[in-house]
Amino acid sequence: MLSFLLLAAALLVPAPSIAGRLASATRRVHASSVVILGAVFCGSLVFYSVGRISIAIAAAIIAWCVSWYAKDILAARAERRGRDGLAAYLGVVTADLRAGATLAGALARGVESLPATTPREVSAALESTATLAARGAPPHMALTDAEGDKPLPELSRLGHLLELSTYHGNAVASLLDQAQSRLDASRRHQQSTSASLQGPQATATVLACLPIAGIAMGGAMGANSLGFLFGGGLGGLLLVVGVALACGGFAWSRVIIRKAAA
Repeated sequence: MLSFLLLAAALLVPAPSIAGRLASATRRVHASSVVILGAVFCGSLVFYSVGRISIAIAAAIIAWCVSWYAKDILAARAERRGRDGLAAYLGVVTADLRAGATLAGALARGVESLPATTPREVSAALESTATLAARGAPPHMALTDAEGDKPLPELSRLGHLLELSTYHGNAVASLLDQAQSRLDASRRHQQSTSASLQGPQATATVLACLPIAGIAMGGAMGANSLGFLFGGGLGGLLLVVGVALACGGFAWSRVIIRKAAA
């Protein structure tokens, strides 16, 4: 039974693309696959342990919500570290260009100055840019090709600035200086907004945990709430619906807060 459930979940996950320019999209598919398969495995394990399909479904929903939340936190941290690294990179490149360095030398120096916490996707894109410039090729090609696969939208914007400098003769130092100022302002705004949204995030977490408090209060008053919910039938249906609504509301509030912070 467990094997059939895992096989069915695997069939629902789209197969990763083999095209090189879709590598980041493939990684996102793999991450989603891990979350889905983990939730199905957790639900199957609970089903084999207690024999109640309603409890298994509720456990799978909770496992999916926890996994999604953890993945979302990691993605937000990686995005923040990527912007921090790109800001440091732009500062070094701009300073070297104003000091008289060549574009290839400035780009290579910028890559060397990247913080150790910079995500590999960001540093790899910037390394490719420096490599193209050292070979005499247009450096923007590493940042403007397959823009949808870039880990940060700022990388595509940097590619367009380098393209303007290459084909239209614009002063690249001035363009990168403006890009750095814009990125710094965006980072300050995001930090301020994220700090102001800590209250709503805490409120969403408390609201998601209120059903647990209600069950505890019912038990303190003598009601067998857990027995009703875990007993199957109408209680099992209410358990699945309640867990789904609580997890869905928490996930939706997280999405709204992330969009507001961005």
